[in-house]
Amino acid sequence: DGVKYYYGLASFLQVLYTLTYNTEMMAASVPIALGVVASLRSLVKSQNEAQADDSWAEYWLLRFPFHLHLGWMYYVFLLTLQNAFVFFNFSKIVQLISAGISIVVMVILSLYHLYWANKPLGIVPPVLLYATVGIVVEYFMPTSNHIRATFHHRTVLIFMWTSLAVAALLLVLNIMVACRNCCSRRKSNENEEGSDYVNADKIEVV
Repeated sequence: DGVKYYYGLASFLQVLYTLTYNTEMMAASVPIALGVVASLRSLVKSQNEAQADDSWAEYWLLRFPFHLHLGWMYYVFLLTLQNAFVFFNFSKIVQLISAGISIVVMVILSLYHLYWANKPLGIVPPVLLYATVGIVVEYFMPTSNHIRATFHHRTVLIFMWTSLAVAALLLVLNIMVACRNCCSRRKSNENEEGSDYVNADKIEVV
């Protein structure tokens, strides 16, 4: 329940995105990538509103794959947008502002899915953390000379250390939330065991 037609739409747009991006049709790939994000967001929202048994099997088989895909597409959209600015030879200042905004957006998305969402998606922040680590690695060991050829060495260093700081922040936040969830789950289990003992005592008294 909850998947509806969103999965088909997301899959169709994903195929279109792959074709347009690989053929360097950047003007088309950016809105298509955004369409994939919107479709997955609608799918996840529909799943949250649908009735479910909230079992581990139901989560890992029917929810986790879509959550993982959504988290990755957040990053893919931002990366595609940045590549489009490079492809169309936008000015250096536009590319710098876009890169800075992308980092801020990833932090905001992580905070939203960790703390602010009604039903947090726990896998999204680790995916964005992984993407941020990838950005840091690209700065340290670039696969192309475009970054170092386009921007001043000091600018590259600033973004490199900023990305590293963001990755560290996301790592700390993910660990904190994981510890909080483990503690709350343990307390919930202890409360259930306590209620079972109380019920057993009542039965023996009767």
